[in-house]
Amino acid sequence: MNEELIGKLKEAKSVEDVVAVAKQYGKKLTLEQAKVLLDRVKAAVTGELSDEDLAAVAGGAVDPKKFGEAMGADKHWLG
Repeated sequence: MNEELIGKLKEAKSVEDVVAVAKQYGKKLTLEQAKVLLDRVKAAVTGELSDEDLAAVAGGAVDPKKFGEAMGADKHWLG
C-alpha cells in the first residue's frame, strides 16, 4: 500500500476527509464506505475495535452488504 496514502488516511478526522483523500486518488467513495474505511484505519492505528467489529467478534452480525461494499471499494485503490 502507498505510504503517502496511508499517512493521509491516518490523518483523516472525518468521513469527509476520507472521501477527499479518495478523490485525490481518482476514486469515489460514499459516506458509508468512507466511514467503514475510517473505522478500519483508526482500529489499525489504535489497536481498538469499532463497535461493529466488537459486536461481530462477540457473536453479533456484520451487515455483509455494508462490509462488502466498503471493503470492495478500498481493495480497488488501496492495494
